[in-house]
Amino acid sequence: MKSLKNIAIAILTILVITSCKKDDGLTKPTQIGANTFSCKINGKTFVTKSTLFGPDPIFVGYYTGANPRFIIEGSNNSSQPYISIRMEVDGIITKGTYMLENSPTFGSLEYRYPNDLYKTTSGQKGEVTFTRVDPSAKIYSGTFSFSAVNSAGGIINVTNGRFDVKVQ
Repeated sequence: MKSLKNIAIAILTILVITSCKKDDGLTKPTQIGANTFSCKINGKTFVTKSTLFGPDPIFVGYYTGANPRFIIEGSNNSSQPYISIRMEVDGIITKGTYMLENSPTFGSLEYRYPNDLYKTTSGQKGEVTFTRVDPSAKIYSGTFSFSAVNSAGGIINVTNGRFDVKVQ
């Protein structure tokens, strides 16, 4: 009887340990228009955040006129330096993956104070994958990652990116 109790305790312990997920600090991967944006910048967690009287930390624009373009920018107004990540994709957006390279479709990361801009190029690329595109509900969700370079040749890696936004 004692060994059966020990086996049950061992199995329960294994189940508890394997069911625990490590929290990576990123926003949850939702597709409901939750207005979230996060990623890892060179392995460090970045989550959009605003100061009390600061601007909205997530900007989304989807222009569908003669030159369609989707723009999403996430920033952390309370950090020093100020950090902003921006992606622009030309064309009508559908579910799928878009390459981030040179302009007009690109990803960028900007540090202000000091002013330093990293951008994707033909040598430093990335991608954004739209996992939900719902024009009627105006919800756009997905993942992204890219490498970008600054004018001095420094490279930065943006990984594990995710967003879930509603275009206003």
